[in-house]
Amino acid sequence: MDHLRRIPRRWLDISLALGVFAFILGGGLLRAADSAFEQPLDVLAVALLAVSCAALYFRNRAPLMVCCVTACCSIVYYGVPYPGIVASIPTLLALYVLAAKGRRWTAIALGLLFCIAMLLVSKVGVLFGLIDGPDQLNTDPALILAGWTAAFCIAGETTRQRRAQLHAANERAREAERSRDEAAQRMINEERIRIARELHDALTHAISIINVQASVGLHLASKQPERMAEHLTAVKDASKEAMRELRATLEVLRDNTSNPLNESVASLARLDELLLGAERAGLAVRLEVIGKADQLPEKVDQVAYRILQESLTNVAKHAARSNTHVRMRYTPDQLQLEVDNENGRPERTEQGSTNRLGIRGMRERADSVGGIVSTEATPNGGFRVRASLPISSSGIPVSAGAPDRV
Repeated sequence: MDHLRRIPRRWLDISLALGVFAFILGGGLLRAADSAFEQPLDVLAVALLAVSCAALYFRNRAPLMVCCVTACCSIVYYGVPYPGIVASIPTLLALYVLAAKGRRWTAIALGLLFCIAMLLVSKVGVLFGLIDGPDQLNTDPALILAGWTAAFCIAGETTRQRRAQLHAANERAREAERSRDEAAQRMINEERIRIARELHDALTHAISIINVQASVGLHLASKQPERMAEHLTAVKDASKEAMRELRATLEVLRDNTSNPLNESVASLARLDELLLGAERAGLAVRLEVIGKADQLPEKVDQVAYRILQESLTNVAKHAARSNTHVRMRYTPDQLQLEVDNENGRPERTEQGSTNRLGIRGMRERADSVGGIVSTEATPNGGFRVRASLPISSSGIPVSAGAPDRV
């Protein structure tokens, strides 16, 4: 089949026409030697067979016209009558193509008319003495022709249905491939967003602390140089933590099995370190934990840590040295977080600025575990971040969570 598909279509059409012509011409010659009631082949008979077979070349471009031409040639051929029981093959092939093209009712109608015409031409001619025949009442050839006509029409319809099924299967396969490609691209985009969000959260927090400590250190360099060591140590610790989180985040680019959201990097178990870093950045942080800190689903634990980290980073950037209140409330089915600073000008979230990466990242993280994040300005000029995260998820890996505090 692969070799046939590489052959130009016109050569296949020419080969079919020549092959059918040779077959029916040979059948007519063999039949003429045994028949005493049929006319020997002459120029008209060969011309009729040639026209009928030549019309097959155009069967795919004009199947209805080819069907009519071949049927007329066959009716005249058998009406003379010329010998040969296979001279109707071009008509049968034309009916097959017509049905395979989806015009089954047209093929059935033409096939029925063809059989009736053949019966009338042969039997009426015999009855009226126009044609010599061995038996006036023998209708077996007409019945055989009707059977073959029905068979070719059915074969054409079967071919059409099979082609339609193959086309539908190919369409489903292409759609499935497109869906797989879209799913793969969607996973790639989600992974890119996840990595970008991790880099933003980790580096922004560390760089904010470094910036604050460096600014204070420069201010104290000439006035209180003995305190420089304290601020340089804070800068060193913040940069070390940034490198640690950066390595953990970028590890996913080297190994698909690695998880940058590792508990050792982002977990409420490291809450003390996070608050200490915020205090070194000049924030006065007060922590309040209400309820028992039971084990949390690992994903919720990581999201809660990142939301707190980003909230404190925003306070350090926009409301340095402000008093900050961090409240964590554990309920049977939720972990509620609230970060409230008293004054300053933190990152605003009014209409037109909600596309800031920090707050948008917190909302995306909360949404990934089925939670919500809301932000608002407070009456005293401060800012408040609230988050509600579900913790009643069964079958999800759990982590130790934050240490108990009251």
